[in-house]
Amino acid sequence: MKIEYKRISVLILYAFLFFIMLRFGYAAIDTSSPLGFNGSNNASNRTYAYDSDFGTFALFNASKGNLSYFNFDIGVHIDKENIFQIDVWFDIYVSGFSDDTWGLQYSDDNGTTFYDLRLLSSDALGRQNLTYYDIIDYNDNNWSWSTLKSTLKIRVLGDVQNNPDAAGVRIYEAWANVSYDVEEPAINTTGPANNSEWQLDSWVWFLYEVNDNTSVKNCSLIINDTVNDTHTNPALRITHAFNVSFANVNFTWAINCTDLGNYQNTTGNYSVFVNANREPEIENVSVLPDVTLSPGGRTWVVCNVSTYDLDGETNIDDFEAKLYHSSKEYSDADNFSVHYTNTSCELYESGNNYRNYTCGFRLWYYAWPGEWYCNGTVTDRNTTMNSNYTSTTVGNLWAYDITPLAIRYGTLGGGENSTDDNVTIIENTGNKELDISLFGYGYEEGDGNSLNCSTVNISIDYERYSLTPDLSYEVMTKMTTNPVTLSDFNLQPRTNAFNGQKNIYFKVGIPVSISNVNCSGVVIFEFEQG
Repeated sequence: MKIEYKRISVLILYAFLFFIMLRFGYAAIDTSSPLGFNGSNNASNRTYAYDSDFGTFALFNASKGNLSYFNFDIGVHIDKENIFQIDVWFDIYVSGFSDDTWGLQYSDDNGTTFYDLRLLSSDALGRQNLTYYDIIDYNDNNWSWSTLKSTLKIRVLGDVQNNPDAAGVRIYEAWANVSYDVEEPAINTTGPANNSEWQLDSWVWFLYEVNDNTSVKNCSLIINDTVNDTHTNPALRITHAFNVSFANVNFTWAINCTDLGNYQNTTGNYSVFVNANREPEIENVSVLPDVTLSPGGRTWVVCNVSTYDLDGETNIDDFEAKLYHSSKEYSDADNFSVHYTNTSCELYESGNNYRNYTCGFRLWYYAWPGEWYCNGTVTDRNTTMNSNYTSTTVGNLWAYDITPLAIRYGTLGGGENSTDDNVTIIENTGNKELDISLFGYGYEEGDGNSLNCSTVNISIDYERYSLTPDLSYEVMTKMTTNPVTLSDFNLQPRTNAFNGQKNIYFKVGIPVSISNVNCSGVVIFEFEQG
């Protein structure tokens, strides 16, 4: 199983939704009463008017060459800058005009100059509904409500025929609605939350939506009661964002918006703490891809690790590296078979937000074969951590050591046998299990002897061995001239709790007929992969 220790920055995005409950700026509407009129051509001096709280709405109807127009005074009775729509509705029948062309015009200088609102070519002008946006979009004279100097006049315009008696304007209904803004814009914020801590990075995003019954001139981000940034004419009912970079700091923020009627609203102050610490990074870990162990000794394994911190290299406070077998965890205790830690890695290069380390490990000969990880972990001054790793392969090592190199039976007389064990120590100096087989000879392989003496030989079955100490000569296993595997030998590699050694105990017997001779022989140890 592949084990990796790595600190993960979990971006938990908290969507804080704050609703600032405000009155929505519905416009007050002034509506004149419909004016019903079935006048005739001689009704040239009839005037119809409707008085409201905000002014007089008058309809002047004339024929025989007199202009017909509809006027109402908005400059005296209400704040003209708050007007966002004027709806004019005419139901008019016209006839007897030479070019059959009719139009609606307006004047913002009390009738001195008129501009076209709509031009129509029809005997029946029909119902017309005109808004503030129609007026602005239709003309190039830069007229707007805010530049209105005096009475706004809207009129019906047409040319009469040469025979004025045949011309006529019949107005069945006419009225106007004036809509104006009397409410402040509504603001919704979606973060950051009040009394929150911003830890993702040093850039803080301030999100808001604004709504209004007209349009909004501007919305400003207020940081610590000072304007930080402003959006001009922000679109309604969509999310807008300010983003500001901070160091570690406490601050308050608010959104303030102003609409076309100069009505303002603010969200009020929220408090935020910015922990602008950026977590350090491990950019690269390198190690030789293959490790060959030394029998009975230790082998250097070197990892080079590059670290990086956007807050500056001096913000890197601690570094350590671990070398461990893939079956183990980063956090496991050290064990020479499977796990090593270096807390004293050498810093060999530093500058421009980075620090590079070299980390050495003296790997023992019995370190497990297989995949190993070199994992570096960096910690900054705010105890923020990050890790990264690379892998290498530790090879198989079959190796052993035998001590002593000679079996010395001492002096024995005819008919005697060894009483004390002659101990041979077998040490596993590799990282794989070992099996062993034994056989012996006197002078050359297969001669059937255990000892070759100066005048006589001693047969192979006089030499005995055992894996258990202190057995009597009679019950020990007889040596053979052909290899015999010791089925229960199974010598494991060394571990922290096991020294990786086993003993073989030897004894020999001397026939009664042999005396006063010097003897020597050979015992062969053959090792096999376990």
